Amino acid sequence: MTPRLLSPSVAASILLLFVAGAGIASVLGTSEPVLRGIVAGLALGWVGSAGELRIMGRSLRDDLPRAMRVLTGGFALRLGVIVLSMTWLEKSGLADGAAFSAGLVGAFFCFLPVLAAATRAPVPNGEARG
Repeated sequence: MTPRLLSPSVAASILLLFVAGAGIASVLGTSEPVLRGIVAGLALGWVGSAGELRIMGRSLRDDLPRAMRVLTGGFALRLGVIVLSMTWLEKSGLADGAAFSAGLVGAFFCFLPVLAAATRAPVPNGEARG
């Protein structure tokens, strides 16, 4: 089950994005390139994680080994994006590469409430979760 757009897990995840962004900014500073890097990293990381969840889809319940392969592939892809983007952003001067990387990694952790809600088995009517 993929969480709805306005579910509590998505709202919690978006709130965590703001908290993570503020935390990264408090460590790296608030210059314009740093803020651009943070926003770009958080946005790309969250959307990438959502895409990864969409790809995993039914595999989470039906084919767990496939879901783990998708998760591992997403991790490897995320590392590649970090290295290439950091290099490109630093050379071009568009944004701070370290802030982008911190945002990208932070967004993955901010997405965990959505992932937890997606992997939780539905409760049949009338039964208590326990």
